[in-house]
Amino acid sequence: MFVTVSRKSNLLEKRFSKYLTKYLPGMNYLPRGKTPLLKFFKQALYLGHRYFLIVSSIKGNILLSVYALREDSYFLEREYLIEVIDLRHLKSFSYISSVNSSFNDLKKVFYFLEKKYLSLKSNFGVFQTSEENVFNFLENEEYLGFKFKIVKVSNFD
Repeated sequence: MFVTVSRKSNLLEKRFSKYLTKYLPGMNYLPRGKTPLLKFFKQALYLGHRYFLIVSSIKGNILLSVYALREDSYFLEREYLIEVIDLRHLKSFSYISSVNSSFNDLKKVFYFLEKKYLSLKSNFGVFQTSEENVFNFLENEEYLGFKFKIVKVSNFD
């Protein structure tokens, strides 16, 4: 699965996208530059990716747009408005990449991940905190430094 940013992206969008690819299994970050989205969509279609993610920002928050493959085209399926609370890593990215082969997502926040990576028995994943709609990444109940709040979810049919 590919993740890219809006054409005129800011540093927060780029960092959030890169962190997603490090913390979530099976994802690749594509730097956008002036490349049209159609070129990325064609590449994802060729490689058989079912979903495509685009990160942009609205008033200091992140807008994560999830595009789903239907009939040889990608259509906007869902958008998450996300408030980034903490965006850092307390362990090295190489370590995080080594433990993210099995991912626990009990609340199905990242429903678009391939089934082969999802396991409710995994000690690594995204877990809900005691605060409403606030999630963070943990490994063996140890905080890894990436925390966010889902402000709004929009579904498209």
